[in-house]
Amino acid sequence: MTRRCATCGQDVERGHQVDCLAGCGGVLCSACMVYGNGECLACRSSVYSRSAPSTPSTGSGNGWRRDQPRAYTYGYRGGDQDLLERCVGALGLVILDIRHLPTSRNPIWRKEALEKRFGDQYRHIPELGNELRQTGRIRLLDLAAGLERVESFGRPLLMCCCAEPAGCHRTLVARALRRRGWLVVEMPNRQGAVSGGTVSGGTGLRQAQPPEVAEVTDVAD
Repeated sequence: MTRRCATCGQDVERGHQVDCLAGCGGVLCSACMVYGNGECLACRSSVYSRSAPSTPSTGSGNGWRRDQPRAYTYGYRGGDQDLLERCVGALGLVILDIRHLPTSRNPIWRKEALEKRFGDQYRHIPELGNELRQTGRIRLLDLAAGLERVESFGRPLLMCCCAEPAGCHRTLVARALRRRGWLVVEMPNRQGAVSGGTVSGGTGLRQAQPPEVAEVTDVAD
């Protein structure tokens, strides 16, 4: 079913709709939810603003709370780094690079270049890297230690190279965070695009299919 985004007014297909978490009944497209100022114009609720009140309140029946910790996931392949930088600044994010080896054929996505561009807003978290990345399977180096590091940041963005979350190890990390009470949002990697279109909660976007996992048994708390 197609509905109109409450912020930009564009028609949004069902799989790309996000219910307004303040419970007004409106929907947002993923681009307005992530890259906009966080306001649903249907109710003027700053659901993703850094200044949002910290008192608990539920959203539209999905258990979301204003004090709930939030994280983002992101695949940079084919993405716009200038747009990423604006989003990181606007939302107060810290990029957590969860690649096993933080290098790339594209030099702008190498660790040294990211450190130079983002400074303290970039960290490499090798504990969450996929040791079996070249085999099509997943084995995280040290999930428990990696999650502990992630939870030390106020609003992390978990970054790896895969354009789509389906089959990517970031989906496994997101699942572990959800079990710890986090709301996890898959961020589009360019304006107007939906990289998998995933909100890891009950908010209307489709869930990515879990990747094939090898030798990971400590996803739960």
